[in-house]
Amino acid sequence: MTTAQTPDRAAEFERHRPRMFGLAYRMLGSAEEAQDAVQDAYLRFGATEPGAVEHVGARLPAPVLTADGALGPLESAGSRAPRPSCR
Repeated sequence: MTTAQTPDRAAEFERHRPRMFGLAYRMLGSAEEAQDAVQDAYLRFGATEPGAVEHVGARLPAPVLTADGALGPLESAGSRAPRPSCR
């Protein structure tokens, strides 16, 4: 079940968007991938019950930094990167 974003919750998220984008951009090195990670965080935030997150500023960056947020593309890029041989 998803919860609709109210104007107050959307405004609360928007106050933290620049910080989350900065974190994701520094980790991913791409503005497009950083925006995707922040958008995913927005969708997850919208799916939480109002009042379920006590300290929004501390909690919001978590989805940006999780395995399916910023770290997912980094891990998949690492798995595609050629590995040096140890000969």
